[in-house]
Amino acid sequence: MISTLTPLQDAVEQQLSGSGKTVTKPAPPIDELCTEISSNMSILFRQIHTPKMASQVTNQCYVAISFLLDQLWSEPSLSSYFEAIEKLYLRFELSFSLYFLPSNTPPLHLQQLLSGEVERRLPAICDKLAEKAIPESYILELEFALKTLFNPCKQPFCNYAHLSYLPQLLDGLEDMAHDDRDKAWTDRFVFLMIRFNFNYPGFFNRWMEQVAQSLQPLDTAHERQQYLAYIEHQLQLSYCSTDFCFDQLREPLLEQMRLYVSSILEKLEDSSDDITLEEDTALLTTLSGDELNLLFYYLYKAKVFDYPSKRETAKAFATFIHSKTNRRISYKTLEKFEKAALEASAIKMRRLLTSIIKAIDHDFRT
Repeated sequence: MISTLTPLQDAVEQQLSGSGKTVTKPAPPIDELCTEISSNMSILFRQIHTPKMASQVTNQCYVAISFLLDQLWSEPSLSSYFEAIEKLYLRFELSFSLYFLPSNTPPLHLQQLLSGEVERRLPAICDKLAEKAIPESYILELEFALKTLFNPCKQPFCNYAHLSYLPQLLDGLEDMAHDDRDKAWTDRFVFLMIRFNFNYPGFFNRWMEQVAQSLQPLDTAHERQQYLAYIEHQLQLSYCSTDFCFDQLREPLLEQMRLYVSSILEKLEDSSDDITLEEDTALLTTLSGDELNLLFYYLYKAKVFDYPSKRETAKAFATFIHSKTNRRISYKTLEKFEKAALEASAIKMRRLLTSIIKAIDHDFRT
């Protein structure tokens, strides 16, 4: 199929090389040549036997036709050529768009038309969304993403899929913007972004910040877990289109959100398990912090504990041995031995250990 474009490519090259001069017009005329090419393409396409080959040849032709349009777009004197090839492009798209790669770069004039539509419609939409108390950070990311899409120096780049994606996204946003009902518009805005798979990283980052901000006032791990479980449930009910996405190189927005919530829940569950374990296994004593300090010092000195270092021993002791007020003593305190500060507690500990020795002697007399 790509070979059918050779006469057209030659004719365009001839016109471009002689732009501004008198150039012989192609035979047949450009309109007839494009019609003939379109007919020949349809005939040759029917001879293709595999979807893989069909996709390969149609995308080769798409790139070639788009390149011809881009070459002619900046040449006003060749507008008749541009219009004829644009009609060829539209006929080709109508017949074979099923095989187009979403990542194909559309012709420049279509990118310009799409950019103009965004510039025309987006400001009014954003003003209306702001009136609904949707976070400014969300709106700013939406504006930035749609405007920078047409910047050739920044990713993601405008592609063929955006030609249908952006108008439908704008339609959805416009419907929401002009809906006068009293609703939870921030949640609905997020769900709309999920439905259109608006997986722009800036928007996802702002959403994570909103979640983190909502978690801050919650005092307990249980409250945070309840809030995140609610979000997780809402995400499970959300619909994410498989036909749409803003950035084809990134994971779907819904998947990113689910992973984020799941990871926080997992961390909270682990920390809750640690707290529960500590509460269940901690040994409550009748000793003060200073008395525990003395006990630890002499037990460690007697090599009662089987840990590779004093610090690790102190951490384990502090975790599982609590004072009479049910408090943990700091492992850093256990690592110290301030004799002067411990003299009063040493008297009680001497009496305690003496009574233990007497009890052993009594029970195990020979």
